[in-house]
Amino acid sequence: ADAAVIEVGLGGRLDATNFIEHPLVCGIAQLGIDHQAFLGDDAVTIAGEKAGIAKTGAPLVTMRYPAAEMEKIFAVAAQARAAWHPKGSGWDAAAYRSRLHYRDTDHKLSAPLPRLAGEHQAQNAMLAIAMLRHQDRLAVPDAAIRAAMGWAEWPARLQLLAPGPLTALLPPAMPVWVDGCHNPASAEVIAAEIPVVTGGRPLHIVSGVLANKDAEGILGPFLHSARSFHTVPIPGHPHHPPEELATWLRSKECIAASAGTVCSALQSIAESHPEGGAVLILGSLYLAGSVLEENGQVI
Repeated sequence: ADAAVIEVGLGGRLDATNFIEHPLVCGIAQLGIDHQAFLGDDAVTIAGEKAGIAKTGAPLVTMRYPAAEMEKIFAVAAQARAAWHPKGSGWDAAAYRSRLHYRDTDHKLSAPLPRLAGEHQAQNAMLAIAMLRHQDRLAVPDAAIRAAMGWAEWPARLQLLAPGPLTALLPPAMPVWVDGCHNPASAEVIAAEIPVVTGGRPLHIVSGVLANKDAEGILGPFLHSARSFHTVPIPGHPHHPPEELATWLRSKECIAASAGTVCSALQSIAESHPEGGAVLILGSLYLAGSVLEENGQVI
């Protein structure tokens, strides 16, 4: 367990992985306003909480953030006596010509883009490479890093559903994507990937949001790009009432309706939009998990 590579989930100081006392390396990817009840209400406080994953003797590798957040991470890392390596200081990476290009003080690496959809996954891959490069306890050859780009799997992160009970409710040429984005920052990231999702087709969104999440912040980035919205409950969890979300969406001049289940939402889309399109299900990892289960895709 002590050899695990760690990337922050809920938040460094309170993350479930923080029980590992001697990790190879620690990493922080995107910083966004989320889990406020645990992490705080502003970006600087959250940056400090995330940096709480830092451990003495383990390199802390991060992306680059606004100055105030960087200062906070530096202070927390210094207190933990962890060497901090932000992107742009000692290492850098970029995606161009359909490949990832990484460099640090004594090494360069070119690798395929990850098979995971979205430009943000290229950013995550850059961080993962940097984390492996900045630790010295586990030898990872360049060939393994290149191969990993094609092996990576991350359910419910811009995942295209396979044929199954849910996709069978729609016309064959109507793809269904699912993403667990559940805060405004992740919603902005997914909204930027709409061309990947739709391939030029009209976009129909099915969404359910937990009661303690910012539903308007999550749905807002899609207001001007979705042809229709169907809001649904999240089975077994407190959630925003679907009809209240639909009412708010209609107040923004969107076509929106509530549905009792994801199945009924997809049936409604099939009936109301015979012209076809693409479906994106989002708003909660719990919702995404139930969708994968209903479609027979639980790993």
